[in-house]
This record gives sequence, structure tokens and C-alpha cells, in this order.
Amino acid sequence: MKKWLIYLWLILTFSSVAKAQHEGIERHFSNWTLNYSPDSIDSRYRKDTLLESFHLYENFYNQSIHGGMLAGNNGQAFLSYDYFARAHLSEFIFKQAYSSYFSQYDDMIYFNAQKPFTIFSFNSGPNGYEDVKGTISLNANPFFNAGLQYHSVKSEGAFINSGTKNKDFKLWQSYTGKRYQNHFNLIINKLQMQQFGGIAEDTAYENGTRIDNLTVNLTDASTEQNNQNLFFSHEYRFGKTYSDTIYREEDTVLQFHYRGPFSIYQDVHIERNRRMYSDIPNPFYDNAFRDSTNTFDSVALTTGIHQIGMQFFHYKDSVQDFHAFVGILNEINRFHLPIGDELTQSHFLKLFLSNDNNSYYAFSAEAQYGISGRRQTDFTSHIQFVWKIDSMQHISISNNIQDEAPLYFYEHYSSNHYQWEHNFFNEKRIKTSLRFKHKKYHFNLRAHHAFLQNPVYIGTDGIPAQHNSSGNVYGVRAGKTFYLGSFGLKADVMYQHTGLDSIIHFPELLGYTGLFFEHDVFEHHMRLRIGLDGRYIHQHKSYTFLPATGFFVLTNETLAKNLMADAYMSFKVKRFRAFVRYTNISGNLIGNVAWTMSHYPQRPSAISFGFSWEFYD
Repeated sequence: MKKWLIYLWLILTFSSVAKAQHEGIERHFSNWTLNYSPDSIDSRYRKDTLLESFHLYENFYNQSIHGGMLAGNNGQAFLSYDYFARAHLSEFIFKQAYSSYFSQYDDMIYFNAQKPFTIFSFNSGPNGYEDVKGTISLNANPFFNAGLQYHSVKSEGAFINSGTKNKDFKLWQSYTGKRYQNHFNLIINKLQMQQFGGIAEDTAYENGTRIDNLTVNLTDASTEQNNQNLFFSHEYRFGKTYSDTIYREEDTVLQFHYRGPFSIYQDVHIERNRRMYSDIPNPFYDNAFRDSTNTFDSVALTTGIHQIGMQFFHYKDSVQDFHAFVGILNEINRFHLPIGDELTQSHFLKLFLSNDNNSYYAFSAEAQYGISGRRQTDFTSHIQFVWKIDSMQHISISNNIQDEAPLYFYEHYSSNHYQWEHNFFNEKRIKTSLRFKHKKYHFNLRAHHAFLQNPVYIGTDGIPAQHNSSGNVYGVRAGKTFYLGSFGLKADVMYQHTGLDSIIHFPELLGYTGLFFEHDVFEHHMRLRIGLDGRYIHQHKSYTFLPATGFFVLTNETLAKNLMADAYMSFKVKRFRAFVRYTNISGNLIGNVAWTMSHYPQRPSAISFGFSWEFYD
């Protein structure tokens, strides 16, 4: 089936871009995310011609260059070593371990593609690994854009019973007219994963037994997760308008500037999440509450969100420089467990403020307060301020405050192997980040702090518990790239510490270094890059992964420090890029016995390759 989808995609690509071989055409398209109104960004699509991180095709490297705890191969559960890069917990907490593989409706990137834009990539590796991704975006006119993306990851797995079949599809549309604009996206995800529960005897791996011969804890367990998202927003603006016609090469772009100070904004979001876990009970789990011969657990959450409000815009010299939103958000959740369903509702007041197009500073602030329902009195806020010292350097500070009721499934859960009923206190989290970036010197520095009060965590027994006290987490991270002619060295080091090490585990010291050579060859027709990546993970108390619930569970085991190294070569010819990578070369060269977490070894040494081809016309 996948091959037919690939063939269909290629046919669509070549038929829709008959002039695509005009590789000299300069790319001109804008990207934005929706934050009540379009917010222009410098997205990854605008950087898709670079070679710097092209060989890092695994989704989870988008969270942190240092990597993290991986329950098998790419497509399985993942938790970042960097505490401050760990995925935000959603109401459907079972998504956290797989957040790298899910598209999110609020992270959707919209296009204004003056010419059809298409990019196709394919990655392959050992154990039947295939990673296929295609994106198409085109404009019917200067105001209407549509696009779609399909991403599939498939692998038989490096371990017994560790295969994956993950699919992610998204479709989007945007219309930005003179007074009226709307945005729409549809996301469908399906993740199918075999679960091996870690290896049965750690000493067998440490003594040199081949990974494909290791005995595993589970041979009949699997998980399927489905997620469907439907989002639609629209806005109508009041006031006079005027237009400017801008000519860019052979294109004519009609841009409208809005003098009207007010608009009405409304959006609707419908989401359904479902998780199904099955196994044949064995001694790996202590309990079989419902059936001692077969497990089939199903848990689901259906969410409906409606938001409506007024926006205010302020203009200076016909350019928007301030934006505010005030409105009401209504949320309805239906939680499904084998013991029955529960319907809850919550209603919030929302406020958003931001400045735009200021040469010296930028700020944004958003706050939400629960006025009734299950989350009455819950409060969240996010504030960010950026000081633009000059075009090369800036300082930013952000602060997040969350005072919320615990997530529903932390308090209520029932399955064959685990069940609990809790009544937790509200959790309070205050996270602050300070960042400095200097583009000219390729340097960035970050400092993080988190204050946690009454945090909920997953104990060594696999059951949620609450730490009825408070504590802090600190982190400092610095990155610098050095250049000497065609040679370069990229270094990124992080130190993190917490007084809550009984409930939060991570390595205190993380290090990444990338040594590379990048140069034009064949009379500047090809850009070549050869490099070696190294990662250092300090010894630390670890987690293990619990397939029955999809949680990362605390362990008292301390993992030794380890060093991982990958070698790669990549090149670019016009808009075609390709790479070949030798993953975990350190395993063969120095006999490094490395673990991602308790009972889950690092992936074995292997060669993978991939390519990406972009068309713009």
C-alpha cells in the first residue's frame, strides 16, 4: 500500500510542477502560524536547502540535539534528556511519549506560495526501516492557499517484537482577503507499535550478545494510538482598507493593509484521541484485574473547543504595531474508560497582547482563567519579551505560569494491569527562560528555571503519585559554532540540576560536538559535507518504559555515562540533497555498551541513507 502511495505522490509532484527543472528560480514564499491573526515565522521549510542537520532525520532531534530515552527504534516512545525540552503534557497524557510523531493543530504552518512548492524525502536503514515524507503547497490566487503533507515511518525494529508503523497526514487551507480571513486544517495520525518491554537480562547485552538474539520481556504486546484533529477559524475586520501592488520578478503580489481597529474572531477545534493496548498476560505485570488470558485495554478522549472574541489593532504609519484579543473559550471533554464515560466542561476568559514590527523590541502575553466547570479557577499565562540589540544579536526572556487541576487520567484510570483513583491537589509550575543569541558569532546561551509545587509523577510502581511539597529545576546551556575555512566545529553543552531528584530523573551533564568539513566541489555544482557527531550523557538515575500505560516510570537504577558517535556524509546539487550515515559507530570502534534507559539498549551500529528533492515552480 505504501509503495502505491509513493508512486501516487511522485505522479502528483511531477504533474503539478511541469516546469520544476527550472532549478535557478529563487524561492519566494512566506510562512506563518496562527495566533488569533497570522504571525510570520522563519520556518524549517525556508531552511530546507541546508545540509547542517539534514542527516538527523529522526523526529525527536527537533526537541533536542542531545537526544533522549528511546524505547527501541525511531517511531517508539521517546523522552528528551533535556528536561526543559520535554513535551508539554496534554489532557490525553498518553500522547506525551509519542509527541515527536504527532502533528499538532496549533503548530500548523501555513504558506503563501507564489509558485507551487513541493518537497519529497525518503530515508532508509536496517531492519526494514522506511521514512517517507511529502509536502505540497500552492496558491490558487494571492489570497487562497492549500496544501497537504503525508509522513510514514515503518520499521521491523532492532529488537524482537519492536516494529512500528506510524502515519501522519495533514491537510490545510488559508484564505486572507481584504476583510475576511479563515484558516482550516485536518490532521489524522495512526501509530501502531509492537512493545517488547525491554530486554529480560541486561547482563546478556553487556556480555556482548547480539541485539537480535536478546530475550525480551514481551512478545505478544502491541499498542495502537489514533488521533484526529479538525480546526477552523475565521475573522472579519472592520474599517477602511487601502492596497499596495508589489512587483517581484514576474509575480504581482497584492498586499492589503488594514486601517480598521477592530475584528471579530472565532475558532472551533474538535479532537479525538484513542489508545488501545493488548497483550497475553505474563509475569512481567503483577496484576490481571479483568482477564488472566488476554488483555485489550481501550482509553479515549473526545474534545470540543469553541473560542470567540474581539480583536483590537493599532497602526503606526500604516503598519500594524499592536494587537490585542479578549474572548471566551468553552471546552467539553468526554473521557472514556472501560468502567464508563464521564463528560466534563470548562469555561475560560482569555486575553492576548502583542506588539508587531518594532525594530527594538518585541513582546507577547497570553493569559487564561477558568470561570466555571471542572477547571474553575485554573490559571495559565505566557509572557515573552525580546530585546533586539541589533540585527545580529538579541536577548529574550519568557515566563510561563500554570496553576491547574491535575490531568484527568492521572486521577482516574482502569485497565487489566493497572487501575487507580486519586484526588490530587492543584499543580503549580512557574518556568522562566533567558536566552542570548549572536548570529555573527554563531553563539547562543540559555538559562532555565522551573519552580514546581505539588507535582504529579509516575512512581516506581507505575502509578501516579503527588509530591506534596515544592522544589526547583535549573538548567544552563551554551552553544557555539567555530569556522576555519571549510572546517567547522559545533559544540553544545548543558548542565541541569534539581532538588527533586526523587521524582525527576535526567543526566546533569549533556554534551554534543559536531566536527565537519563543508565545501563546494565539481566547479561549485555540488555542496559536500562530511562530519562526525558525538554525544556525551553523564551517569544518571533512569526511567524505564511501561507499555501497558505508555508512561515513563522512575527506577532506582543508575546508568553509567556513555558516549555515542555517528559519522555521515551529505551533499546538495541544486535542490536535491542526500546523505549516508553510520549510526552508533562508537559501538564498534570502542565496544561502547550504551543504554537509553533501564532495560533499553542503544540502537546497534548501522548504516542509513536518505534524500530530499524540492521543486518550486
